[in-house]
Amino acid sequence: MQPKAHNKTRVALCAASALMLAGGAARATTTLDLVSHSACTVLRGSLVACAIDGKGSVTVTAPKLKSPLSMYTTLRVERTGNCATAFPRQLRILVDGDAQNAQTFPYLQQSSFTVRRRTGGPIQSLTLIDPYQMSPAVNKIASFDPGCRITLGVDFNVPDVRSRLEAQGIVASMELAIIKKRQEAEAYRQMTLFGATYGLLQQVVQEFYSQLTSSSMQALRQAATGSAGALGAVIVGCGDVLSDKERLQLMDLFLALSALESPEKWKNPDGTTKSLGDYLGPAAQKTLSAVQKVLADAAPGSTAGYDKLYKQTSQEAVQLEQDLALAKTQLAAWL
Repeated sequence: MQPKAHNKTRVALCAASALMLAGGAARATTTLDLVSHSACTVLRGSLVACAIDGKGSVTVTAPKLKSPLSMYTTLRVERTGNCATAFPRQLRILVDGDAQNAQTFPYLQQSSFTVRRRTGGPIQSLTLIDPYQMSPAVNKIASFDPGCRITLGVDFNVPDVRSRLEAQGIVASMELAIIKKRQEAEAYRQMTLFGATYGLLQQVVQEFYSQLTSSSMQALRQAATGSAGALGAVIVGCGDVLSDKERLQLMDLFLALSALESPEKWKNPDGTTKSLGDYLGPAAQKTLSAVQKVLADAAPGSTAGYDKLYKQTSQEAVQLEQDLALAKTQLAAWL
């Protein structure tokens, strides 16, 4: 009986320097012995008690890879010699440790098996478990011919693309997402500017309103209403006393006084002073209320809230552009 050489189980991580066919990332391949003299015990001329990594399970970590693309990882087996057995063999596969969504690879019946991360993107690790290790007695009698060797290769994180048209569709979708994000950022930028401008104009209008509704201005309107006829008579009937320049100046004053309107124009029926909305009318009041609501509904800080959203969406747009550049590199073989 030959002792089990679990310590010689081969886990060779090939650091490939060539670029993947997808471009931009090195193809990372891990190789494991599932059935071999180093993975099993030789007993009475047969290979029995075969185990992965001496413990019946192994977690293989993929090289770090950043990608905005959906990826798939392929497990493939190579068999040499007579590997017939009465006991089916399979691997239980956990993607990134996700035991709730474990998958099963019957590696004697299938030559390859593809796994994907449920949320997309690159897989970080695969945990491979031999269920037979949970039943040592069964595993011990599950024998193979001594000439059998079964090797498992794992090709990590290949872009999930099958054609040039599919790759172009991915790029077009990402470009459209960038356009929409830039438009969103521009809308927030305009709202930030609008908010700041509105605040300034609101102060100016309020100052004018205060002056136009003051008691002195109302007294001036009253005086202008009473003297308008006399001032007009002077302009028209005193041509022999006034020069043309003086008459034009009085005419400007007459027109300016007319623009003041009557005191009653700025009063409500109950005698109170009209608000700016009352004076401008229902249509203008509706617009004014809508503008005020837009600003009030902004993120905390009103204009400051829009500015924060502008910066956030601008950063998101930059990230999308970086993702697009990386995707084009990794899809170069299809594009």
